[in-house]
Amino acid sequence: MWMPTVDASGMPTFVNPMQMNPMQMNPMQPVQPMQMNPMQPMQPMQMNPMQPMQPMQPMQPMQPMQPMQPMPMGMSVQWAAQTATVGQSAKPEKEKADRDVRRLGSYFGIDQLTLERLDELLEKRKSTRERDLAKLYEVLDSARSPGRLLLAKMEEMEEDGFVANFRRDENIERLAERFALEDSAKCRLVELRVRRKNLLEQDLARLAEHLELSSEPSFTAVSLVKKVVQGRLAELPPLEEAKTLAAAFGLEGSACFKLRDLVEKRAEDLDVVLKQLKQVLEVARNPNATFLKVLDTYLAGGLLEPGAIEVIRLESKQQARLEAAQMKAQKQKKKNKKKSSSSSDSSSSGKKKKAKKVKKKGKDKKAKKEKKAKDSS
Repeated sequence: MWMPTVDASGMPTFVNPMQMNPMQMNPMQPVQPMQMNPMQPMQPMQMNPMQPMQPMQPMQPMQPMQPMQPMPMGMSVQWAAQTATVGQSAKPEKEKADRDVRRLGSYFGIDQLTLERLDELLEKRKSTRERDLAKLYEVLDSARSPGRLLLAKMEEMEEDGFVANFRRDENIERLAERFALEDSAKCRLVELRVRRKNLLEQDLARLAEHLELSSEPSFTAVSLVKKVVQGRLAELPPLEEAKTLAAAFGLEGSACFKLRDLVEKRAEDLDVVLKQLKQVLEVARNPNATFLKVLDTYLAGGLLEPGAIEVIRLESKQQARLEAAQMKAQKQKKKNKKKSSSSSDSSSSGKKKKAKKVKKKGKDKKAKKEKKAKDSS
């Protein structure tokens, strides 16, 4: 079959579709007919009357279509694997700078390229990294142009001329000495002083309350300060209500430390948690042990079901009855022991009296014999 088409000169011609490049054909798309304007008459063929007409070229025999080369074995698997990984290459790139570095940049408005360079410098200064960042907070806080000053400090780092000595702060020093805080905790306190100037006095007071109830003060200080400066906590959670609860139910030792952990963990819904915890401790026979028993549920972010509280109440009643029975049995045992002891004492006393009486009687007989012998002589 021959298909009508138009050559470069505008002359109509016919093309054998079998001679066309198969790669240029879309087998799913029908051949488009020649575009014609029905309102415009067809132009007559342009012919030169002085030039003889060229004879038609003989028709080329139809060329058989070349079969497609089979895909080599293994290439199909490779192609499928490449196709499957196309969507994976579109994953977002990982942040190049460390989170603490990005947070410093966000606070002082530092551009991304500078932050990436700073992160590279700090990676080479791992032993002083925390102190370096804290010192940068301190010096950039009073700078007119934090970006320019940071570049200058970065040059000092490259030349090993950057010294991370903090400005003395009596409040921070006093807190650090009181709880023997490590250097990592002191660095976080410097960051806290810069980022929360207006709330620093309240923050340090609340932090001291938390550290009093912590078995690891340095770890607790770092954890709380990070949560506040990162925005995960709006403020350091207060401990007044938790302390009142602990005093009311006699919580002590590890239970007090765990209660502080709970306050930090559930700061967002602390009122709800402490309200239910109070209900639990009110029905508990042993508040200390019961609190440690239910603690995991609260730390995991949950609350006890009403049925669970009822179970605790029934167990407490049963335990109270058992303890009362044990106490009664102990009292009866003591009473019986005392009675037995009294009976034994009276028996022993009777024997002693009898022995004395026998002894006295023997003495009397002896005295009579001696008197009789004397009289006869």
